[in-house]
Amino acid sequence: MKSTLVLINSVIDTPNKPLSYSYTRSVFSREERFEQIKNSIQSVKTYIPQSKICLVECSLLTQDEENYFKSNTDYFINIYQDLDKRNSIYSIYKAEGESIQTLSAIEFILQNNLTFDFFVKLSGRYYINNEFSVDKYLTDLKFSFNLNQYGTSSTILYVMPFSYLQLYKDHLKSNLIHVNHLAFESIYTNFIKKYVDFQDKSSYHHLVGAEGLIAVDKVFIKLD
Repeated sequence: MKSTLVLINSVIDTPNKPLSYSYTRSVFSREERFEQIKNSIQSVKTYIPQSKICLVECSLLTQDEENYFKSNTDYFINIYQDLDKRNSIYSIYKAEGESIQTLSAIEFILQNNLTFDFFVKLSGRYYINNEFSVDKYLTDLKFSFNLNQYGTSSTILYVMPFSYLQLYKDHLKSNLIHVNHLAFESIYTNFIKKYVDFQDKSSYHHLVGAEGLIAVDKVFIKLD
């Protein structure tokens, strides 16, 4: 199997602030979200064995929570003390928070000269299931994502060649000015459109193998 880094973005202690599309940011308690993140981490260990896990958190953690994350991930980054980043993550625009957490991970990876064959991103609280195929998604240099009927990709789970990470960083930075009117799904889709011909199904993999509950209403979602 190719070497793989899996990024998980997490906020286990959500602020009591609305999102642009929902008055309720999360119906789950802190304790429930912590257990869900544990499940996310375990699912990566089960279905993408030997991968390295990078967790980016933005919460004031208890010692037990911090110890768990440090013991069960390879790279743990808590950006809670960075007020500018925290304010972005707590903003009403979900795309802003997602962008900042992903950028924080990529900057850490590049600054520390970490190298892998593939970069995988899994949204916190969601988990990989047995439909995820290591042999399919991590064996050649193709993007893997879940393209929906509207022509945008889900960002619950996606895979890209590690060699595109600097380009992805530049793209996210340049799109920070658009986070108040573009969903993160659109920002990510605009990135992969630069390198993938959606009409040519052989140029990418349609990705399945992740599921979970949406934070604002507990609706179950599965990539298929």
